[in-house]
Amino acid sequence: METSKKKFRPIRAKLILAVIVVSTLLTIVIIFFNIYVQYSKDLRSLDEKIFQVRESAMPSIARVVWNLDIPALEVQTNSIAQIKDLVKVVVIDPKGQTLAIKYHPNHLELKSSQIELINNNLRTYKFPLYHSGLPDEFIGTVEIVATTVYIKNEIFNRQIILVAGEIIKTLILSFLIILIINYYINHNLNKIIEFLKRFNPDASVMDHLDINRKSKTADEMDILQNAINQMISQIRILNKEKEQIISDQEKKIEIQQMAAINSAKMAALGEMAGGIAHEINNPLTIINTHALIMTKTIEKGNLDPTLLLKSSRSIASTVERIGTIIHGLKNISRDVSAEQITKSPFKNILVDVIALCEEKFKLAEIEIQCNVSSPQFDVSLNCFQVQLSQVFLNLFNNSYDAILNLETKWIRIEAKINGPWYIIHFIDSGNGIPLSIRDKIFQPFFTSKEIGSGTGLGLSLVYGIIKNHKGEIYYDNQFKNTCFTIKLPIEVM
Repeated sequence: METSKKKFRPIRAKLILAVIVVSTLLTIVIIFFNIYVQYSKDLRSLDEKIFQVRESAMPSIARVVWNLDIPALEVQTNSIAQIKDLVKVVVIDPKGQTLAIKYHPNHLELKSSQIELINNNLRTYKFPLYHSGLPDEFIGTVEIVATTVYIKNEIFNRQIILVAGEIIKTLILSFLIILIINYYINHNLNKIIEFLKRFNPDASVMDHLDINRKSKTADEMDILQNAINQMISQIRILNKEKEQIISDQEKKIEIQQMAAINSAKMAALGEMAGGIAHEINNPLTIINTHALIMTKTIEKGNLDPTLLLKSSRSIASTVERIGTIIHGLKNISRDVSAEQITKSPFKNILVDVIALCEEKFKLAEIEIQCNVSSPQFDVSLNCFQVQLSQVFLNLFNNSYDAILNLETKWIRIEAKINGPWYIIHFIDSGNGIPLSIRDKIFQPFFTSKEIGSGTGLGLSLVYGIIKNHKGEIYYDNQFKNTCFTIKLPIEVM
């Protein structure tokens, strides 16, 4: 279980609770043991009194019964009934007739509820009477009825004093434990906790723990302090090693990232190679055609200024078109390892990318719905221009593969400003990305294309480039068709 999910309870409170629980249990055990011992002792004392009565009074009672001296019998039974803890003394003849019965004086003053309580705690002793001590001359029985209520009450009253003493002892012991724990443990632990709360393992200069103890002897707290200081020293050493390792790794990652971007960029350009050939071959054909027309016209001596002007303008426009293609190819294919952040209109990035793939998409009958002259694309971004070109080159390639065999084939780019963000929606006529793979599309080497048709690096590199620009890219399910939304900051990175 995580520490943050646990309910906090100070050690002091836990120790006090433990002392109270243990002390209570011990008190209960002691009380019950004491009750048992005292009760057994008092019962033996009662039995001894009764047996003393038997030894001293039974012979004289036997003589009185033999002589049927009832007044003397009542006197003797009454004297016995005065004994503490007795309820009554009954003398019965051999036929079961009561000859005499005497109650303890207090018994006659009891209420019915008290009498019922006494009747539930009786001990009866029966002693046979014989004439002249001869067993054959049975002349009656003496029943002495005693109660254990008074014994129990006395024991209970004594236990109240014992319990009160144990409670006082527990409170005093708890208070002393609090003082001792606070002095030896809590006070030092609080210092350690406060130090660890403000301790910063990434700080260039680290403090050492000093709980400033006044004890002349070392104990566990000193061992803990030394262990923490050793840990701090080790952290300082590890931090230096970590900084060096991170620095080396960052350099390696940066080199590998640039290599991956260049590799993916070359792969994307390779996919565009066929389109680029058409982009250049078609303008060259136009140039060649107009050059032949002009040559034939000159050879025939039929110089038509209007026709020559039209052909020359067409050649110039076509050359400009070729120059745009080459400029875009040059921009996208250049090395990005030393690229600096520049302020570039988003329109320029789109022009370079569309110039490389427009002819390929025309041949596949895929319509690119993007008017680069629209004001929405004039926003200037502080960016790595080549890397952003790589982003859209990959998105165009992905859309091409996804919609190539659909009946309706189009790609639309929308853009708008939303506060500090420049929002770009890259939408194609696809039917969206299945929910089961949406969380995986930006993972390296994940691809939904057939084997040999993709590396699975395109979108992961796109994601990394956008993150490097302090932006966001995500699949936007608010659109009916497939849409990737890109958020780029307008301010300087």
